[in-house]
Amino acid sequence: MRFTFLLALCVCLPVTAAAQSKPSGQSSRPGWPCAARVDPSYVHVAEATGGKVLLFHPTEISAMSIDARVSAQHEETVLRAVAQLDGETHELTVPIDTTIESAYFAISIQCLQLATLVTPSGQELSAATPGVEYHQFESIRLFVVPKPTPGVWKLIAAGRGYFSAIVTARTDLHLDRVAFSDGAASGPAATLEATMRGAFRQAAFHFVAGNGELIESLQLDLQDRSDEGASYRGPVRKPRKDFRVAVTGVDAAGFPFQRMESRLSDATSSR
Repeated sequence: MRFTFLLALCVCLPVTAAAQSKPSGQSSRPGWPCAARVDPSYVHVAEATGGKVLLFHPTEISAMSIDARVSAQHEETVLRAVAQLDGETHELTVPIDTTIESAYFAISIQCLQLATLVTPSGQELSAATPGVEYHQFESIRLFVVPKPTPGVWKLIAAGRGYFSAIVTARTDLHLDRVAFSDGAASGPAATLEATMRGAFRQAAFHFVAGNGELIESLQLDLQDRSDEGASYRGPVRKPRKDFRVAVTGVDAAGFPFQRMESRLSDATSSR
């Protein structure tokens, strides 16, 4: 069967999302998408550029405009994770802080069985909730949640094959700048400089893997702090696997926040 791949370049947890597709083998398009092959080169390019691979069937091409429109309105990355599923249930936690005016959840599972978003109260957020924008496709679920409840959300997914979860937000709390100097990847210690923009109480920086898992927590020193934000600097050794820089902390209202780079850095190249 023919797969259409959209490599959407970014201009830069949880709903009901309890959206459940037809069980494996009951697709409205026999053999698709479970029998298709996702070319790793598409995934590599998308991750390296801060883009995304969207597994649309040719009859779903009109949906590309939905992602383009919503992505342009939600430029700050809260979470990115890519993995391969083999029928197991996969759970991700997503801190939603008080600065987030709107959140965009884009979930892709090649052979999708379940994609559920759970609010901090433990309830599934119904796609019928007033204001929630929900789009369901064969292998993709898209949710736009205005004024999401602050707290820790959960994204629960199940299926087989390629899996991607991308959460972006409209917010004035940004991981504004990340830069390395004086060191090659996996080589001698480099210097990492990071800048935050917006109001928050505290922040800590980390290296995270492409699947969203923690690689290492970093020790960066605060260099400057003002009402507009803060800058940090410190020595690091780049991981031996592909990585992103992430920041976690507490917002001005006392709720946890998280931000990530959209691009996945290649461990074999300098930055």
